[in-house]
Amino acid sequence: MRLGVKVQTRRLAIPQPQGPDAPIPVRYGSAGSIVVIKEKWRVHKVEQTDPLNKPTKLLVGYGDGDTVWREAPDEAVIKYAHDGRWKSGRFMPTWAARTFVELVFDVEIQRLQDITAADVREEGVPAEWEQWGGLGPDEIAPEAWGALDWKGQWKAIWEPLHAKEGFGWDANPWIYRITFRRVPCPSLP
Repeated sequence: MRLGVKVQTRRLAIPQPQGPDAPIPVRYGSAGSIVVIKEKWRVHKVEQTDPLNKPTKLLVGYGDGDTVWREAPDEAVIKYAHDGRWKSGRFMPTWAARTFVELVFDVEIQRLQDITAADVREEGVPAEWEQWGGLGPDEIAPEAWGALDWKGQWKAIWEPLHAKEGFGWDANPWIYRITFRRVPCPSLP
């Protein structure tokens, strides 16, 4: 796989289970499930396409600056057409989503420190460019990957997100490991 391409993610298990055989919350799904990736969004503009000037499409903007035209149900057009405010991904309707993934395997439970160098690469974490003279991820020979401190990079990402809550690297909490692949937008009802 290409460095920097994310095909795995880890999520802190809350509450912490008593062991690896604990049940996994249904919200994560199982192998074959299609999951909507929600993100920060807003409606920029409305396109009017019929003779009665009824809006049928909304230009949706995303946190990374990208915009995409989306067909939306009538009630969505009424609700969001003149809003323009940024909204949390938590409240993103499926019609506004641009990224969908299919779970490749059933979600697994494991300890944080069980992550491998290959797992870190599958998390999309780039290599340490500085020690490689500014080379990009595709310019580092795969045989040189072993010299990189992949777990150290993962720890540096995890700590600021979870250490204050008591779930830092040294606590070695239980996490959910989710492996996925991107899929095209499914046809929506």
